[in-house]
Amino acid sequence: MAPLAKNGGPQKKSWVAIAIAAIFVMGLLSAVAFGGDVGGGTSSAGSTDTTAASSSSGATDTTPTDTTPTDTTPTDTGTTSTTPADTTSASTTTDTTSTTTSGSSTTFTPTISTDKSDYNPGSTVTLSGQGWGASESVHIFVNDDKGQTWSYNSDVTADASGAFTMQFQLPATFVATYSVTATGASSGVVTASFTDGNIAFRMATVDNVAPTNIAWSVAWSTYGGGPTDDPTCSTTPTTGTTNYTNGTGTVASGNAEPSVGNKQSGKPTNASASGFAFNY
Repeated sequence: MAPLAKNGGPQKKSWVAIAIAAIFVMGLLSAVAFGGDVGGGTSSAGSTDTTAASSSSGATDTTPTDTTPTDTTPTDTGTTSTTPADTTSASTTTDTTSTTTSGSSTTFTPTISTDKSDYNPGSTVTLSGQGWGASESVHIFVNDDKGQTWSYNSDVTADASGAFTMQFQLPATFVATYSVTATGASSGVVTASFTDGNIAFRMATVDNVAPTNIAWSVAWSTYGGGPTDDPTCSTTPTTGTTNYTNGTGTVASGNAEPSVGNKQSGKPTNASASGFAFNY
């Protein structure tokens, strides 16, 4: 049995055992300490890799987003395409203006005419106009161009097609020749003429009305005219013949009754119709 110390324990061997145990514990603690550092390094490296992966992935995902504005470039190209459209619109406006200008320089071809070439004194004359400007005001002047004893003035408005019709009455006295002047601000001036001196022939039988189903003709002579006055049928005559299609006085196509003017005269020289005898 080993000797004990004052407290009853082994003397030297006990201290040796305690020292060995202390050394073992310190070694164990050191091992644990080194294991903790290695584990921490591994864990830190793992965190670093994860962070790098996350950051790298985030940066890579952002790159397509930056590419999107580049795809917007075609939108700018669309804006460029709009510019020719504006140019086309401007050209269209210019063409329309030119067309309007051309339309304002339209040339009119006005006419004026009477419903007859000759009238009896006091008759109603119908004037007709064509080819005037739409809604154009036309001034009408009718004048006795021989004795200057009578005239007529009036204004008439053309319709939307440039046409008009008006009437006036001749004086009851014999005039011979009338001139008509029609004047429009846009269309200009046109003239016409007519007479009131035709000699009209009509067929009649004693105690009977004129037959309607017979063709007949009258030969005639007129006297005077120009510088020569002959109201008595005594100078060298102008002769002619008028054919009628019935007894009521319808003049055959291509024929005309004789016309006499102021201080002129005329008379029938012969008349003929199948089955009839004439007194004149």
